[in-house]
Amino acid sequence: MLTLALVAAVAGWRLRPWLVAPVLTVAFTAAWTVHAASTDDSGLWAVGAALVLVGTALGTTVVSGVAHLLRRRRG
Repeated sequence: MLTLALVAAVAGWRLRPWLVAPVLTVAFTAAWTVHAASTDDSGLWAVGAALVLVGTALGTTVVSGVAHLLRRRRG
């Protein structure tokens, strides 16, 4: 998750957060879901995928938004 936060911060610094957050959210959730679905026999990977989707969306939006605001403030 630290790497994802770093990517979100750098991307938010250079790009608009409304672009960064959905791209990172979908990419991370898709990768997590493929791995979880292939290793889980109970079917609870779907619940986990929904939670990862929501958490990643919130986290990447906040991190990229803060980075973007800091860049705008800096000049």
